[in-house]
Formats: sequence, C-alpha cells, structure tokens
Amino acid sequence: MKIKIPKLFTISKLFLFIVVIPTFLTSFYLLFIATPIYISESKIIIKSSAPSPSFTGLSSLLKSVGVLEPSIVGSYFVMNYIHSRDAMFELDKKYQIKKYYESSKLDFLQRFDPLRIDPSYENFSEYYKDKVVTSFLDPTSSILTIRVRAADKEYAYNLAKELVKMSERFVNALNARSSYTALEYYKQQLEDSRKKVKKLGSNIAQFLTKTGVVSPEQQIGAVLQSTIRLQEQLIGKQIELLGIISVAPENPKIPILKEEIRQLKTEIDKNLNFLAGAKDSIAPHAVELELLKTELQMLQKEVEANFAAYLQAQNQAFMQQLFIEKIEEPFVPDAPMEPERLKIIFTVFAISFALWGILSILIAGIKEHREV
Repeated sequence: MKIKIPKLFTISKLFLFIVVIPTFLTSFYLLFIATPIYISESKIIIKSSAPSPSFTGLSSLLKSVGVLEPSIVGSYFVMNYIHSRDAMFELDKKYQIKKYYESSKLDFLQRFDPLRIDPSYENFSEYYKDKVVTSFLDPTSSILTIRVRAADKEYAYNLAKELVKMSERFVNALNARSSYTALEYYKQQLEDSRKKVKKLGSNIAQFLTKTGVVSPEQQIGAVLQSTIRLQEQLIGKQIELLGIISVAPENPKIPILKEEIRQLKTEIDKNLNFLAGAKDSIAPHAVELELLKTELQMLQKEVEANFAAYLQAQNQAFMQQLFIEKIEEPFVPDAPMEPERLKIIFTVFAISFALWGILSILIAGIKEHREV
C-alpha cells in the first residue's frame, strides 16, 4: 500500500509553517505588542530566638537540609501567607491589584482574564500566585526571595514593599498566637491562686476580730502559768486549812480560808474551761487558726509555683519567637526584566527547527519507502 503525501507537506512549505511563521509571530508579539514587565525583588530571613539544638543520626541529616530549623519552618509559613487569599485581598484593598492586572496596562496575553470569561476572585487567586507574586526559598542560606511583577516599576516596588510589611505583621501575629494559650493559662492560674490567698487572708482577719485570738501559743502559755500559780496557792491554802482544823476546829479563820479556796478553785476551773472545756474556750479557736494558717502557707506555695510556671512560659514563648531580618530591601527597577525577548525567540526557533527536522526526516523516509 502506497502512502500519499499531500503536496502541502513539501519540505520548503513545512519549514515555512513550522519554523518561519511561529518564529515570526513570536518575534512580532515580543518586539511590538508584549508589555515590558518590571520586577521588584526583596530578600528576607526568618530567624528564631531559640538556640539551635544539637541532633544526631537522621535528625542531623534533616537539620543539614533545613527541615528541623525553626527559621525554615517560619519561612514556609511566610511563603504560604504571601500567596494566600488573605494577602491578595489585603493588597487589593489598598492597591486594587485585580483592577490593575485586568486593565489595558498589560497586553492581551499577559492580562488577567482578557476575554472576561471568569473575572472572579477565585480565578484571580490563581493568576495572583502565578503572575503577580512569586517566591522561593534557598534552604542552605534560609533566604526567602519575594518577587513582584507589574507593568509599572513604581507599582511593583510599592507591592513588594507592602508584602514585606505584611510579612512582618504576619510573623508578629504568629508569635502572639503561639504564646497566647500557654501564657493565658498560667496567668489565669496565678490570678486564681492570688485571689484564694487574698480571700483566705480576709477570712483570717475576720476570724481574729471575732474571736480575739491573735497568738494562741502565748495566750495558752499565759493561762497555764496563771493556773499553775493558782494551783500552788490552792495547795497552800488547803494545807493551812487542814492544819488549823486539826488544832482549832472552831478557829474563826476557817470560813475565810474556805472562801479563798472556793475562789481559787473557781478561778482554776475558769482557766481550764478557757483552755479546753467550754464552748468559748481557746482550744477550738487555736486549732481552727492553725488550720487557716496552714492553708495560707499552702496557697502561698501554690502562688510561688504558678508564678514560676508563668515566668517559664514567658521565657519559652520568647525563645520560640520568630522575627524578620531584611537582607535586601525592595527596590525600584530601572529596566524591565520580562519578557526575555531574544531568549524566547531563540527557544521558539530552536524547538520549531527541531520539530521541522524530525518531520523532514519522517517525510523523506516515507518518500523513499514509496519509491521502493
């Protein structure tokens, strides 16, 4: 079976359609239609306050490529943020980026949704990540490069400068959120324990005012000493009474001694009741006061422990802080960097020429086979 090759596919015409026309159209577009694009670039490093820990084995290998470095993790957080819808909407609110990139400032091919098929923010989000803001991270140096493309050099510079400011605010908010939960928990624990101490101190003051008990040990000691002296006086009076009764039962001093003995016993009983016997005795108050003092000491230790935990949480939060160090500030470009006209024209020509060469060999082989 012979394969017929249309006259259209001669080598010369094939070269015209595959090489000349695509190269000419590409050159015409790049030289006369394509909008020059300015790129403003900034370079930052996300650093951590925490000292770099030592690792061994697999952890050491991961650390060597930056996987375990807090700065690398923070850099990826920032990268995700600047490509996020939140960052896009914040830029759009201040600089109307959607309106800018769908305007006639850019040529038809570089413009956002030139046919107005889907001008939604959902679609613009993809355009924003692909054509407006790009970023890449060097894991060896931890340098994060942010690039902004625009048809106006001042506009590109303003967007790049704003993105750096937004990144700083994002890192600060990230620091605040990361430490807020732990700090608030320990702060609340500290406040609760302080309130307990304050309330218990107030209860002790009210108890002392109500009972009159200030120093149970001193009060009990004074009452005991008084009771001992009364006991000694009672024994002396009783001995004296017995001696008088045995010698002179009708002595008029006997009723006086008996009255003195009765008064001494009454005073002794009063002291004993004060110590432990009656409802208003000092013993229950002393026990209650000691319990209150013990509870106060425990609460004070709780305050000290919570305060130490709060200080430790503060220190840990500080050690986990991230901050941005600017390596290269955004700049106003003095010349457009895109499109790379010569590079693109040469690439199109090279690909077209290679394709033409392959098809030429294929057609020549078919002709040779047909002739055979």
